[in-house]
Amino acid sequence: MLHAAIDDDGVDVMIRYSGEVGYIASPGIDVQVKSWSTPRVSADCWAYDRLNEQQFNKLVGTNRQMPRYLVVLVVPADPERLTELLDDGLLLRHRAYYASMAHEQAIAAPCADRRRRVLVPKANVLTVAALRGLLHPDLAPPVYA
Repeated sequence: MLHAAIDDDGVDVMIRYSGEVGYIASPGIDVQVKSWSTPRVSADCWAYDRLNEQQFNKLVGTNRQMPRYLVVLVVPADPERLTELLDDGLLLRHRAYYASMAHEQAIAAPCADRRRRVLVPKANVLTVAALRGLLHPDLAPPVYA
């Protein structure tokens, strides 16, 4: 019987585009998702300090088949305010932001007890357009001047 540790590979969600983009079939990304109800801001970034060094190492580097991203979902401190069921849909409060650590250096001797701060740009709001661009640059909507 196989037993997998939680966060064994550092991937919570695999997101794929259904179809071909140029010569690439089904481009995709791997995502580690963290929720955060006590955000700290550092200039134009969220200063996320809840990844341990082992989790950090699973997100760094360019030697992956699929690019990896950290997605930080900033949520209300009061869990009762996180969601609201409306007559015409479901309201989810606050936003998700993403960061790539592909060009960061891995920690040589990572420890699960030590934290690594990651700066997540506040401009990196995870919208549909942003997600499409993460999957493949040709899927991003055109930018008009």
